[in-house]
Amino acid sequence: LEEGDEVVRVRLAEVLGGWRMPQLLLQMWELQGDDAECVELLKTLLRAMVSGDPKARIDEIRYRDQRNKQHFDRLDTAVVAKWSAHDGSLPGTDDVEALMMMGEDTRTCMAVHPSNANTQKGMLGYLLQGNTRLLVAGAVRGEDGRARFTARAVARLLLRRDNGETVLFVDRSYFEGERDEEAEAELRAQAQALAEAVGVRLYRAQNTLPPPEALAALDPPKEGGMYPYPA
Repeated sequence: LEEGDEVVRVRLAEVLGGWRMPQLLLQMWELQGDDAECVELLKTLLRAMVSGDPKARIDEIRYRDQRNKQHFDRLDTAVVAKWSAHDGSLPGTDDVEALMMMGEDTRTCMAVHPSNANTQKGMLGYLLQGNTRLLVAGAVRGEDGRARFTARAVARLLLRRDNGETVLFVDRSYFEGERDEEAEAELRAQAQALAEAVGVRLYRAQNTLPPPEALAALDPPKEGGMYPYPA
């Protein structure tokens, strides 16, 4: 990471000292060590985390990295201003530790584990893309006394290709164990509140596919034409 190893070690220890599972970033590095692109993204994240102001540096990447900026430049500017204000008023979080824990707490494919080496690459997108927020519910305290969540859903600020409308899309909910209706209701309420706070329509993931004509109307990108997010 260019700075002296000892400087980086000390700074990382300071930043990660309050994390529940500070080893996750290094375990991710080990899992993705053979993927040059993932390693570069991890270096980008780590450089930001050992900077003088980690939050500001990570936000710089999330909102003004050229690959992310391309996306935000296509969205409604008033919506983006509300989304990126960081005044504490929006439901959900984009905190790095919370995002890293999304797979650990709900035991999904985002957990940092060798069996998830491929799917877990998506974590880098969540960490480095500013259009993503994590909605969490069902907080409980573990044996260490620290809070963890038992349900989560990922919300993304996206552009409808058919009409250019900025919208909020929320993935399906995931739970630590069996489906928790109370926690799911809380996630749905957070999603609605988030959409209303930034002034966009809310769309949710469906368990069944829409009819082909509905999908065609959305003008999906052709194979290989997906937007090149930095992950």
